[in-house]
Order: sequence, then structure tokens, then C-alpha cells
Amino acid sequence: MSEEADRKEKRLTTSTLRRVTLGTQFTDSVDEAPEFHNPYSELNLFLSQKIKQEMRHCSNSKKWSVKLQDELIHKITPEFEKRFPHYRLGLSALKKTWEKVSYYSEQMQEQKEALTQDGKLNIPFLIKENLRRFSSAKNTCQLHPYHYAHQLALKMSECIAIIDGAHPKVDQLTQAIWSIHRHLIPKLDPEQLKTPYDDYDKIDKLIVKKILEFTAQNPRISQNDLSFCLRQFFKHLSQLLHAFTTKEIQQLAVVLQAIKTGIFSQEPLFEKLSFPLAQLIETEIASILIDSPKKLPSEVAQTVGEVFEKIRALKVEEWAESALESKIQTWAQQSDLLCRWIRLHGQGPLFELITKKWTRQNLESTMVEIVKEYIGEYPSLAFYAKLIMERVWTWLKYLWYTQYPYPEASTFDRFLSWHGMILKEQCPESSPEETISNLRLLCQRMLPLVPFDIDRAFTVLYPKETK
Repeated sequence: MSEEADRKEKRLTTSTLRRVTLGTQFTDSVDEAPEFHNPYSELNLFLSQKIKQEMRHCSNSKKWSVKLQDELIHKITPEFEKRFPHYRLGLSALKKTWEKVSYYSEQMQEQKEALTQDGKLNIPFLIKENLRRFSSAKNTCQLHPYHYAHQLALKMSECIAIIDGAHPKVDQLTQAIWSIHRHLIPKLDPEQLKTPYDDYDKIDKLIVKKILEFTAQNPRISQNDLSFCLRQFFKHLSQLLHAFTTKEIQQLAVVLQAIKTGIFSQEPLFEKLSFPLAQLIETEIASILIDSPKKLPSEVAQTVGEVFEKIRALKVEEWAESALESKIQTWAQQSDLLCRWIRLHGQGPLFELITKKWTRQNLESTMVEIVKEYIGEYPSLAFYAKLIMERVWTWLKYLWYTQYPYPEASTFDRFLSWHGMILKEQCPESSPEETISNLRLLCQRMLPLVPFDIDRAFTVLYPKETK
């Protein structure tokens, strides 16, 4: 093809794009449209996804060229005109979108774990790696610490829009990042630090309560298993509140207490009670008796009814599944770390005994000693020995996180210290390297979004050796 003919073809292509008409109305260039400058607009999401798809089929070179331009125009324009009839697809917009998609795609391909098997962004991995870079860098910024979480969320949101073609909720993503980021910052006092992402409702408090129970039952529970347990709890909770009124739950509480003493009732309601639902009621009965062992069965049943009535008022069943799941994930990904950012108000004889016996050494033997002494004082609680043990363990852990001897230590350092101490007590013959290796595996299970640094873990667990 001659040089003159090539110029004519190029002018024809440009002219075709420049003057597309709908009836007698000229369309506006998409380059000038406000939607084009909004990375989350339907228009931008469409262009990003179409170009991402065409990248797999266009010419091998990812550099912009007239040939590539013509291929994209030919393939994208027909669908574009149907979706956005009031705009014409400009060359500038096409090129800019191609360059953005190309840039982000190359960035993601450099990190094997950045994309899932179906080509979507691996959000947890990206959060973890960005927090790792933040932790290793010196922070000279004078802004509030949560601003980094917000900036990272904005950056990731644009990447999600371009690679996944989805419009993420920036506030929700910021909260997910901040919920981990805050645990990595040293010299941070939760009492002095308030952010827009630390306002919690009664459902958050209910989730936290159950996490404390589940992590006491299984101190090394993985994030996935913890999330599953929370989903199951809400499923069974909805079933209980749907099947029984508050008054009927109180009657069942009386029956369940009587069974513990060997008295069996012919209560018809009991026949409708499945094992998972009975466990929900029994857990509340035990919780009340552990704190107030002298309460009468009728008083316990009354309190149980009040507890479930308050939960009923939350109308959890009316929550969108995605909204509840977001709360579950935000809290489950913190696991034990949340102990430093909540406030438990202790009262009753068990709490008094725990504070009296509290020590930072021999944790498991201290727990056993407290449980034995408490049941010795209140023999009727022997039925609930396992639950008392879990309650004591929760309090010992809470005191560890909130009364740490080095106030400048980050929450994650306290996590390393707590679980490192337990590993050393359980396997005293293990070498420091073996203990650190086991601790790293534990962090991967419990805190998959938290970057693990071997040198930092060694410093926390073996400070004398690292001096």
C-alpha cells in the first residue's frame, strides 16, 4: 500500500469515528463525557472489560499502533453504540483505557498470587502485600493512621474496576484494610484513636461475643473455619427465633436446667428443639450461671429470655446477606487481635478469682487451677466445666493483650508473644527456629491478611538472643 493510500485510510478511520450520527443528532465524544473520568462508571467498566477481553485476541504486541487501534474499533464499536447510543467512541478514550488496562495487567502478572485462577484480583493477597510494604517503610506522614488505609482502598478500587469490571464499595474496603492495619502500628492507643471505621452496632458486638467463644473452644481456629462457625450461628439463631417465642424459649431454658439435675420433663416444646438450637440456649444458661452461680432456675430462664429478646430486636434476618457477610469477614480476619480493641466488663466471683490468679507464665496450668478452685466453691457448675475453662481462657487472653508490659507494642506483637509463649510451653524441646516456623504457619491460618516477618517474630519471642 502506498504512503498516500495509507494516509487516506487513516483519515477515513478517524473521520468515521468523528462524525457518527443518530438520525439527525450528532453524538458526543466519549472523551469529553464526565462518565469517562469516573473509573467506576458503567461506561468505564464496559470499556475496561471489553479491552481486557480483546487483549487476549488482538495482535501479539501490547504497544499501541494503528493496526491495534483499527482492530479494537472494529470489535468494540458495534456493542458500544448499542450500550451508549449518545456517545461516540473516541480514539483518545480508547487509547487511554488500553494503556490503563495494559499497565494494571502487567503489574498483576509480575506477582503470581495477585490473580485467582479465574483471572480475578486476589484482594486478600493485595491487602497483605501492601501492608507489608507499609510496615517496612518509615512513616513520615503526619496524617491520621487510617488515611493510609483509605488511600490504599482508593488505589485498589480503581484496580478492581479495571481488572474485574466491578464497582467496589470504597468505605467497606477501607474498613477491611484498617481492621488489619491498626494492629500493625506500634505506639497506638485504642483509647485515644477513633476513626469513622470504628463505629460498631449491636450486631458487631454479637459477632465479637461469638468470636471470643469460638476462639476459646479452638484457640488455633483458622479464619475460614471461624467465618463458617459465625455463619452457622446466625443460621441457627434465625431458626430458633422463628420457631419459638421469647416465652417459649424461657420455658425451654427451665427444661434444659432441669435435665442437668436429672429431672426429665414431658414438655411438648422440647420435642421440637433440635440439638443446634438447644446448644444456643444452653450456652446462654451456662454464661449466666458462670457469672452468677447462685441464681435460681427461674431467674436464669428469665435472663435467657431477655437475651434472646434483645437479639430478636436486631432483626438480623432482615439484613442483606452480603452486609452480614461483610461484618463476619471484617471481624473473623482479626481473630485474637480484636482483644485489644474491645472492652470487657468483668464482674462476679469468677472474674475476681481470675484477677487474683492472673499471671503471664504457665497459662494452661493457671487456667486449670482457676477452674478447679471455682468448681470446688460452686459444685453445681461441674456440668459446665468445659465452658468455665473457655471463659477463663478468654479472660487470660484479654488481660494479656490489654495489660501488656510494653505499651508501645503493636497488637500483632502481642499476638506473636501470646501464641509464641503457648508454643514454647507446649513444646519446650523445640528450637527457636522450629517455634518461629510453627508460629508462621499459625499466622497463615488465623491471620491470612497479616504480613509475617520472621526477624520481627524472633525479636518478640527471643529478645535476649537478638540484642
